[in-house]
Amino acid sequence: MTGLHHRLRGSALASSIQFVGGVVGTGGNSGSVSLTALTGGVDTTAQAGDIVIGFLCVYDASDAALVIGTGYTLIGSELYVSTGGVNLRAAYKVMGGSPDTSLAFSSDIGVESAWGALVFRGFDAGTPIDVTTTTATGANSDVTNANPPAITPVTPGSVIVAIGGGCSSAALTAFTSSDLSNFVHAERTSGSFKAQIGAGSAIWSGSGAFNPAQFGGGVSDNSADWAAITLALRST
Repeated sequence: MTGLHHRLRGSALASSIQFVGGVVGTGGNSGSVSLTALTGGVDTTAQAGDIVIGFLCVYDASDAALVIGTGYTLIGSELYVSTGGVNLRAAYKVMGGSPDTSLAFSSDIGVESAWGALVFRGFDAGTPIDVTTTTATGANSDVTNANPPAITPVTPGSVIVAIGGGCSSAALTAFTSSDLSNFVHAERTSGSFKAQIGAGSAIWSGSGAFNPAQFGGGVSDNSADWAAITLALRST
């Protein structure tokens, strides 16, 4: 089984980890995505042994309680930015012998949400997360453009996954990334406040920290803020 080959800092890099595919969606305070309709990777369906990384961005002026699936493990910490009403959560689950066919998202009070999932295989099943996850928030930033924090893996071939969410009352432009592969994004544009999310991956160079570039797109507005999570999947 060959790993994905990303371009990172001008070098061709290899990893045991494969990108299976991604999927995104938007809605109110609940919804789901299909794990049998993945796009952009080596498969359309999450299989036994794959790791599903789900992420959810919700607008609410309060610190909302966010839920991602059943049996999912929190990645890092759930983030809340009171000035922009940004709530962001990420979680993972390794698929068992009967893989989930969908992934549900919900919040207790949020009304505008954007969500999605990235699925990988070929990682270290014993220790899926290579090092401590890093997080960042953009309180009073006046932009939704998430700026995922740096991370320094320890295992060669580790795949870095950066996730960012933003909320604003202004019209949103889709997130973009200048240095992440397999990038997915979603924008919830209805309602007086909007929510957007983006996520992508990069193979670690094997030396030093990787600091994902601030997302492009988004919107600049005095109601806008962001939150971000960066994790590393361990290669075998």
